[in-house]
Amino acid sequence: MNSGNGVEAGVGPIHVENATLVMGPDGSHTATLTTRIVNAGLTADQLVTVSINGTPADVTTGAMDLDPGASISFGYNSDKWINAYSLDAKVSTYVPVQLSFRDAGIVSISVLTVPPIGYYEGIAPNPPEAPATASASPTPSPAG
Repeated sequence: MNSGNGVEAGVGPIHVENATLVMGPDGSHTATLTTRIVNAGLTADQLVTVSINGTPADVTTGAMDLDPGASISFGYNSDKWINAYSLDAKVSTYVPVQLSFRDAGIVSISVLTVPPIGYYEGIAPNPPEAPATASASPTPSPAG
């Protein structure tokens, strides 16, 4: 059930807290997921992938290890980011977000989009543009 900003959900020992999608600058089609992920379990897990509105999101740290008892913030007072770079959504709408964990499974939530003002001022994708994809490896030259 949609309840405004700060959505909470969980799967197994993994808790996703205060999830809110802060929209990027006007016309940029970017957004940052602000949230805290807590591993309340006794074994490590890993945030493997995130999708926002059905499109893979960029997790700046790649796969994120979640040690037992870990509590990790994304997007707000953090050096970790979950960014969308091609989001077609309006402010004050709900967007499907899916977080996949190696062991616990998948958390699927509807997250409210908010403008980057007031409490959310200064929160924006970091980096501001999608990172370049890795280029193809060069073809090895034949042995001679």
